[in-house]
Amino acid sequence: MELRKCSKGIILQQIFWTVLILCPGVFELASGRQTDATILFNLMEITAIMTIILFFYSWYSNEVTYQCGEIYQACYMSDWVQGDNAQRRTLLTMMTRSMKSIIFGGLVQINLSTFLAVLKTTFSYYQFLVTIDKTKN
Repeated sequence: MELRKCSKGIILQQIFWTVLILCPGVFELASGRQTDATILFNLMEITAIMTIILFFYSWYSNEVTYQCGEIYQACYMSDWVQGDNAQRRTLLTMMTRSMKSIIFGGLVQINLSTFLAVLKTTFSYYQFLVTIDKTKN
């Protein structure tokens, strides 16, 4: 519960700002309107940094989920048959808790699929901007 409380606002802001900043940045880079090298470099830098930050959130969240699956497997493969009732109950509790998927922020399960979904949303928003730009001209 503490992890959910701590990460809720951060994860929502990260996903929101990634889509909101990444898409116009890519749009400006692809459109070729900007000729100033400093602006282009800043756009490339922001685009890369936002993508890398979101990727690392997704990667490590995916690893935590994977490690929870490993805990489940390790508990099951232990010599639980030889243990007393208290030890069996403890192992059962650990296995039950590790089977549940971790939902960071209490909103969405962050993993590599989430990263791809954000990139797809960004691309859709980018396509929208391209279409609007074509109808303007």
